[in-house]
Amino acid sequence: MLTYCVPAKARKTRELVELLSTEAGECLLKLRRRLVKNFLDMLILMELNERPMSGYDVMTLIYRRFHILMGSGSVYSLLYRMESYGLI
Repeated sequence: MLTYCVPAKARKTRELVELLSTEAGECLLKLRRRLVKNFLDMLILMELNERPMSGYDVMTLIYRRFHILMGSGSVYSLLYRMESYGLI
């Protein structure tokens, strides 16, 4: 049976690396990426509430915060859609 949660605190980096190298760890990484992509519009709105940002700034923020590289097509099409809905 797979466990889909990370221990409360990984005491050593080695423990975290071992976890992520398992099948459960791979599932966690996929789940994290899917969550970031699904809630990207909310993340963008929260950050735009704090300061103005460009599409490049959004991609950089996602990479720095979540270590996920988002394609420019994904980010800019979402920004365009949000603008057409009047959200930004």
